Amino acid sequence: MIFIIVTSQLLIIILFLLTLSLILFIRKKLKKLDQYKPTEVLSNNHSETKQVTNNKNKFLTVNVSEKCLVKFTEFENSKLTPLKDKIVEAKLEDISIGGARIVTNFSLPIHEPIYVQLHFSLKDKTFTLYAQIVRKIEKTKKDHYNYGLQFVKLSNSEEQQLFFTLNQLSAKKGNEYQGLQHDLEPRIN
Repeated sequence: MIFIIVTSQLLIIILFLLTLSLILFIRKKLKKLDQYKPTEVLSNNHSETKQVTNNKNKFLTVNVSEKCLVKFTEFENSKLTPLKDKIVEAKLEDISIGGARIVTNFSLPIHEPIYVQLHFSLKDKTFTLYAQIVRKIEKTKKDHYNYGLQFVKLSNSEEQQLFFTLNQLSAKKGNEYQGLQHDLEPRIN
């Protein structure tokens, strides 16, 4: 009888430990996915490269100041539907693996999600990346608006190409960046 009681208590302890291990494993995986939230890149600091921290994750953000094209692809606000497939010129101010900041003279209400296709070139490589506009800074200069973009639907190859291009740009500008690590594991979109 005592053997059965001890065995059942051991089984309960083992089940508890297995459940706890599973919970910890899931939390670790969810924290990894959190690194793909938009980064705070909209400061007025005009240094060439800056380190951005968001939930203990580091992203290399490079100021580039390059022309780009923005094509409007999806809107949740039906009033913006006439803008679908419209292309506007903008200036890519800075960029990271998680997103970018652009400046344009086109003003948009961003109360609801707006999705765009961002087309630009860096280091003789052409990129066409999908993004959501997540932030707007009203008129920084006369008729200029800053928008923060978060990349979405980024394939592993696009992410790797962007990562290596940003590292090359950073190295070319003579910037020091310690501890840059990027997890190139597949992501769930």
